[in-house]
Amino acid sequence: MKCNGGFLLISPKFFGYEKEIKIELERQLKADVSYCDIRPKNDFFTKLFMRIGATFLIKKRIKQHQDGIIEKIRQEKFSTILLINPEGLSNEFFKKIKDVVPGVNIILYLWDSVENKPLVKPLLSNFSQIYSFDKNDCQQYGFDFLPLFFSNSYDKIARLTTPKIDIAFIGTVHSQRMNVIKKVEAASVRDNFVFYKYLYIQNWIIFVVRKIADKNFKNVSQFTFNFTPLTSQEINSVYADTKAILDIEHDKQKGLTMRTFETLGAGLKLITTNKNIIDYDIYTPENVLVIDKDNVHIDPEFLNTPFKDYPEDIIGKYSLSSWVSTILSSQKRDL
Repeated sequence: MKCNGGFLLISPKFFGYEKEIKIELERQLKADVSYCDIRPKNDFFTKLFMRIGATFLIKKRIKQHQDGIIEKIRQEKFSTILLINPEGLSNEFFKKIKDVVPGVNIILYLWDSVENKPLVKPLLSNFSQIYSFDKNDCQQYGFDFLPLFFSNSYDKIARLTTPKIDIAFIGTVHSQRMNVIKKVEAASVRDNFVFYKYLYIQNWIIFVVRKIADKNFKNVSQFTFNFTPLTSQEINSVYADTKAILDIEHDKQKGLTMRTFETLGAGLKLITTNKNIIDYDIYTPENVLVIDKDNVHIDPEFLNTPFKDYPEDIIGKYSLSSWVSTILSSQKRDL
């Protein structure tokens, strides 16, 4: 059964980014793109079991879902499949794909590090092209380096001329981040900065476990935690009224976060704990302040000087359009 030229995107649902990627793929391909969620459901336990490899606990549900994906591939005969951050997959799954559509081009993109997603390692031989946002992984495993991106909505933010917020943090909270947020809060009180924070936790169960087991979640009664993420429109509203965005990378990852590119693409300043940013062409001390996680100091001068616009050839490289263009350039490579 030969490929028919169609394109299939398989990825987890992740704050709507999968929708934006699909739309941009369709714009550049000038054709419809099919989408499959990598998970059968997006409830707490399904996400947990797939992430940690305990798929035997929901074996029947996963099999039914993956059989449905295989059947879709059989019917549509896709020529290219883009798979982002696989979870709960096996080599048998890929064998079935290649049995029903020989010659299909399967591309992998990782926006987590291999250290943070070790279950991907046994699957690497199934892909014709592998991209990663993490330079260290690219050097270690021979992946192609492709940083993350800012989506199209972030380059159209109507910035307010006199923002009321000095520093904003919007993101998922884990132990390392909680510790840094506490220190930024203390620095803001000390130096009279306005610090806005939207602390998101995926589920109340996670919150309870962290309150019990994680020392960084002790004495956090002054913080408000949210179990529903902000929409992109709500995030844009905060961005429009903010001078600088706080970014705190995961301790197992070296790649730059999506928040990094969204911030700079929107024309806001960035305060980050990720020292690796100094090796990127978007680093400039006028726009990016690297802080020490253990000894947070924020220079008021950084917040009070204007953002320095990037040349289009630099910032444009980190747009969603450029990211998709790079992915599509690998379509015709031999398996």
